[in-house]
Amino acid sequence: MSWPSSHLPARFRYWTAIALGRISPTNEGQRRYQRIIHSTAAATVARGVNLLVSFVSVPLAVGYLGRDRYGVWVTISSLLMFLSFADLGLGGSLQNALADAYGRQDRAQAQRYVASALWLLAIIALVLWIPFAAGHHWIAAQLFSGSENSSVLVEASTAVLIAITIFFLNFPLNLYTQVLTAFQQRTIVNICAIITSIGNLLAIVAIVAFKGGLVWLVLAYSGCGLLVSTITSIWLYCYAKPWLKPSISSVDSSLMRDLFGSGWKFLVTSVFWMVNLQTDNLIISHFLGPGEVTPYSISFRLLSYAVIFQSFAVVALWPAYTEAKARGDVAWVRRAFKANLIFSIVSSLPLTIIFVVFGQKIIHWWAGEAAVPQFSLLVWMAIWNLMLATVSAGSFLLIAFGQLTGMTIYGTVTAAVNIVLSIILVQSWGVNGVVFASVLSVGLLSYIPIFLEARHALRKLPVSA
Repeated sequence: MSWPSSHLPARFRYWTAIALGRISPTNEGQRRYQRIIHSTAAATVARGVNLLVSFVSVPLAVGYLGRDRYGVWVTISSLLMFLSFADLGLGGSLQNALADAYGRQDRAQAQRYVASALWLLAIIALVLWIPFAAGHHWIAAQLFSGSENSSVLVEASTAVLIAITIFFLNFPLNLYTQVLTAFQQRTIVNICAIITSIGNLLAIVAIVAFKGGLVWLVLAYSGCGLLVSTITSIWLYCYAKPWLKPSISSVDSSLMRDLFGSGWKFLVTSVFWMVNLQTDNLIISHFLGPGEVTPYSISFRLLSYAVIFQSFAVVALWPAYTEAKARGDVAWVRRAFKANLIFSIVSSLPLTIIFVVFGQKIIHWWAGEAAVPQFSLLVWMAIWNLMLATVSAGSFLLIAFGQLTGMTIYGTVTAAVNIVLSIILVQSWGVNGVVFASVLSVGLLSYIPIFLEARHALRKLPVSA
């Protein structure tokens, strides 16, 4: 169904009615849109709950643990974030494979993929846990060598062991997020995220109330996520989709090779974006001092909220693209890509303008005088985040189609050039030079190639389908 532009309010009311369930979708394309809207809305609520929990829990934890022990907790969390790359991109690879099997309605192959991925991750988790667990004392000593408090080091060592153990226990169990996302049920994933956030807050309150230490806090906080993953996995494989139960007999070595074959590309692409987004703080701190990192990081965080709806939407679109392509519904893919490109601008630009105009006042109220940036930095941050929002439309289409080779090549080049340019420009232009380096390198070496490749990918789709 379509309307002329003069009937946009009618179109908006129609899709709102579908999203709220007042009108039943009449075809698979409308059902996809409904799931995407539900997922985006649930993700927005989940992020809001997470921010609220952080607002309450951070001062509570800092006040209870003290500066040193809270620093230990944050450092352990950062360590686990880097360890997430240990899945070697298998999660993304599985998501594409399952979405494709879903489009072809091939339950048997879907089960083999889930079983192969889950047991492969279980093996990887065990292999990695052994050396990390054996060396937890050394890891703690290296991470917290600057601490002069011996009791903190003892607690930190035990906390590292507990955190690493729970992390690797959760490694295969957390696969439910990719499975549900592949079947376009990411709303459930976001509900689980909400439950986890609330559980984390309750864990912190309980530890403070019962006067537990750092070790108990890490155990309760990490254990909450593990509990949610365990319960959700049991529900998923035993009740919701028992035909996906990952039995050992369903493991297929050839599918393992397929998962690895595309998994390394997901890994390289993830590292590329991490380098482009995370190295700026290190460069600014090294050349300008840690004090200049504060206005940069706060500005980036504020402007990132302007593009938050697009970041949620593309994650939900990813499996829908793959499934629609497998069904041959290429007309829907083209319409959805065009709609998402428009959405990336319409949903991001108004908030971006507001945050640029009032950003200094907002940051002054939010984080204090020390975090207030120059107006020019807000402008460059706005350009950078709008680029990230719009380029995600093209990059996620390519990811959904499994066309990652190009992004691994020019993404690697972009990351290297970005670092070199940032080091050069930060010394003459300051913080603005670092952002300009990102805009220039990504714009020329990744932004343009991604859209050219996306256009080529759409043109290759059969016209008749």
